[in-house]
Amino acid sequence: MRSVVAEHGRLDVMCNNAGIIVEAPVLELSEEQFDRVLAVNLKGLLFGCQEAGAVMRGQQAGSIINMASAAADTAPPGLVAYSVSKAGAVQITRTLAKELGPEGVRVNAVAPGLVETTITRRHYTNQDGTINEDNRATFLARGRDVAPLRRIGTPADIGYAALYLASDASRFVTGQVLRPNGGTSMP
Repeated sequence: MRSVVAEHGRLDVMCNNAGIIVEAPVLELSEEQFDRVLAVNLKGLLFGCQEAGAVMRGQQAGSIINMASAAADTAPPGLVAYSVSKAGAVQITRTLAKELGPEGVRVNAVAPGLVETTITRRHYTNQDGTINEDNRATFLARGRDVAPLRRIGTPADIGYAALYLASDASRFVTGQVLRPNGGTSMP
C-alpha cells in the first residue's frame, strides 16, 4: 500500500481477497490447521484493513472491501476454520465501518456463494492434478440445484459486486455484506 500511495498520492480502494481452506471436522481439526486458516483469512484481513484504513482516514475517503463467504452464514460441515474466519471478516467489516465511517471511509464485505475457482476445484481434481469431468459435472449440478437462480457464480459475478462497492454507486453503503450467491443464503 505504501508503494501505491508513494506513486499515486492516495489509496482509494483496497480489497482483501486472500483465503485458504482446510477441510476437517471440528473434532479432528488441529490447532495448527486452525491457526493457519485464521492467519491468512482473518489476521491477514485485519492487518490489511489497518494499513488501508490508516491511509484512507488521513485522506478522509476510501473504500475497503473484505471477501467473506456464504460459509459465514451456512456453517458447512468440515469447514469450521474457514467459516469462523469468514464470520470474523464480517465482524471486522462491521466494526471498522463504524470506526471509519465518520472519517469518510466505507467498509463492506462480499460473501460469495459457490463459484468455480481453484478452491472449489479440490472437489473434482484427480491426484495427478487433472480434472475429473464427471465429478465436476456432478459437483456443479448439485450447486446449481440448490440455487434459486439455478447457476453457479463466476469470478466476474464476484468482481462486479466488488466493483459496485469500490465505486461511487455505493457511496451511501457501509458496514454491509453483499451476497452474490444465486439465492443460496438469505439471512
